[in-house]
Formats: sequence, structure tokens, C-alpha cells
Amino acid sequence: FGRHSVNAKPENAAVWNGTLKEPTRGGDGSSEATPILIYTAEELAWAVNNGGTKHYKLVADIYLNDIDSIDFTTGTPIEGYTPNSWFFDNKTTDGYYKNANDGNVVFKGSLNGNGHTVYGLYYTPGNAYSTVGLIPATNGAKITNLELRSAFVCGGRWTAPLVGYAT
Repeated sequence: FGRHSVNAKPENAAVWNGTLKEPTRGGDGSSEATPILIYTAEELAWAVNNGGTKHYKLVADIYLNDIDSIDFTTGTPIEGYTPNSWFFDNKTTDGYYKNANDGNVVFKGSLNGNGHTVYGLYYTPGNAYSTVGLIPATNGAKITNLELRSAFVCGGRWTAPLVGYAT
């Protein structure tokens, strides 16, 4: 994953503000035929952060960062830009990371990218026991039709751009 410069972010595309927002449009998410629709990065963050068995479908490209403000080959912000570090709230109340097999944080549903792209995934520094990725931990999940571009992730033993730990 290198610095993205061929397709600059469209002027009207919103960059993730670092928060979560429960997606409420589309179906009930009980099957792939009735997915919950994800329009924003905030909704994607909510879906990933809450794990579970629901089914989701992207309806737009998602920008987690300003892709022209980070050198994605080194993870270095350009011109004083402060990147949004993709997160996954997988810490216990005492501050330690949960095991990737913890059923409370593992994504078990489906994510249909619907031909869309997630741009600007950025996570650093990692933790030796963290699960890092767009979707940090999965168990039987189905991820289709999704492209990642301009990604930089740095973490511990379960780290990858798309899925950090899969069973």
C-alpha cells in the first residue's frame, strides 16, 4: 500500500471525524438480503467496533483520513496533518487488550463493500497483544466486494490491513 495520489479525494467527500454513529438505514441486518446500509466512516466505525452477527453493505466510498496528507509508505503525516488513527475499542476495563477470540468483540456477520473503497486506514503505534485491521477480529465473517487503498497499519501479532485475526 503506497501513497495514494492517482485518485485524489473528491471535494465533497467527508473524512472520518473519529467518532461512531449507529447506522439506521436499510434493512434489519438479519441476513445478507436485508443488510444495514453504511453511508459514512462513522457508521463503519460503529459496525466494526460493535462486532456481532449483523450484515452490512457500503453505499459510498469511505475516507478515514485525508489521503493526500499522509505518506502511506512510511506512515508519516505531511505538513503537520494529524491522522485519525483507526481504532477498535478492544480493551478491558483494566486497560489490557481483550483476546482476539473474545466473542464480545469479534465480527461474525458480513460486510459487502458493494464495489466501494475504504481509503486512508491508519493505525500506529500498535500493542503486542492488539488485533489491528479495518476489521480487527473475525470468526466466520464474510467480506466481499471491498477495496482498501492508502493504508498504513502497525501493530502486534494480529495485524493486517483488512482483518487482523480471522478464525
